[in-house]
Amino acid sequence: MKIAIVGAGLAGLSTAIALRKRLGSKHPDLDIRIYDRTDAATGWAEGQGAALGLQGNGLRALEAIDMELRDKVYRVGFPCTHFTHRTDTGYLLGKEYLDVLPVSRPLLIKCLLEALPEHAVTYKTIKHVQATQGQKPKLIFVDGSEEIADLIIGADGVRSIVRPSIFGDNEKYRPWYQ
Repeated sequence: MKIAIVGAGLAGLSTAIALRKRLGSKHPDLDIRIYDRTDAATGWAEGQGAALGLQGNGLRALEAIDMELRDKVYRVGFPCTHFTHRTDTGYLLGKEYLDVLPVSRPLLIKCLLEALPEHAVTYKTIKHVQATQGQKPKLIFVDGSEEIADLIIGADGVRSIVRPSIFGDNEKYRPWYQ
């Protein structure tokens, strides 16, 4: 079974790890390939970049995928149990009790990449996804090469190449801010 995941961000990498763990022993011929146009792990110094606040549902998702991965993410994050909100003059606005794990996005990506086999991600730009009823889906790259898969998973974000290739220009399937 060949699965192509378009997008090597948090969703694509997490999906690949979970599929390998859950399906790998049942499908020895499982071939998961991740494609992205840019390498999200390069260009960042250790600990730089935007941060995420992983709360209960995100931490439980990491646990469900792989407990070692969750522990590794905890080691690069900064576990917090509460926040104190003050004005710039020190006036106490309030306290909030919330378990959250702030973590640098590049460090989280690095943890996910390290949980995958080396060269799991191919950095190549996709021009189009061809999805025709009754045929296997096909990735068409800007260099003219093609890749056929049994399943294509679109994890390529708000400016997705996969979504319009499957749903066309239908307004119903376009992302919107809310």
